[in-house]
Amino acid sequence: MLRRGRFPQPAPAERRALVGILLAAGPGTRFDRSGAVNKLLAPFAGMPLACHAARLLVAHCRHVIAVTAPDDTDLRAYLVAEGCETVTRAAQPEGLGYSLAAGVHEARRRYDPQALVILPADMPAVRDESLTRLLATPRAPDTIVAPCHDGQRGYPLVCGAGQFARLAACTDDASVGQLLARQRVTLLDVDDPGIVQDIDFPADLVTLRFDVLS
Repeated sequence: MLRRGRFPQPAPAERRALVGILLAAGPGTRFDRSGAVNKLLAPFAGMPLACHAARLLVAHCRHVIAVTAPDDTDLRAYLVAEGCETVTRAAQPEGLGYSLAAGVHEARRRYDPQALVILPADMPAVRDESLTRLLATPRAPDTIVAPCHDGQRGYPLVCGAGQFARLAACTDDASVGQLLARQRVTLLDVDDPGIVQDIDFPADLVTLRFDVLS
C-alpha cells in the first residue's frame, strides 16, 4: 500500500515495455509529386510497403505506435491489422523530427518504456536477425544503438530512456541528424543492406526487390 503523498517507484528496466515507433507520416512527394499515391500503400512483396516494417517491430516489441498523417485512414487500417497502435501527427508541420517527437510523446504517455525502437515505414527490407542483434547489444539508459552496413549508419535505432526527452524535442529532419551527431551512438556492423535502403521513388521498389530480397 502506498503512503499518502508518496509516488510509486518506476518499474525495474527489465519489466518495462520495449516500444516500437513506426514513422509513417511522411508525404512521399518524391514518390508521387501529385500526392495522389501513398507510397506506403504501394504493393511490395505481397503486401503494402509499410506492413513489412510494421511486422518487424511487432515481432520484437510489446507495443508498436505508428505515427501517420491525419488523412491516412487506409494506411492506419492496415497498420492496426498488423498489430500497431496509431497516433496522428499535427497536420502541419511535416517532417521526420515532428513525427518522431509525436511517437515518443505518445509512447511515454501510454507506457513506461525501457527503450524505443525507431524505424521509418519506408524501409521494408531490414532483416529480423539485424534487429535481434541490436536488441541483444548491451546498452545504458543514454545509449543509442544503430546498425551499420558498409560504413553507413542505418535503421532501426534502439534508444534508451535517457534519450527520450531529446527525441521528443526534435522539430524537423535536421534536428534528428543533429541529435545523432551530438550523442554517442553505438554502431553494430551487420551484413544487411536493408538497414540503409529506403524507398523514395517507384523505381526503388524494383531495385530493392532484386538487390536486397533476391
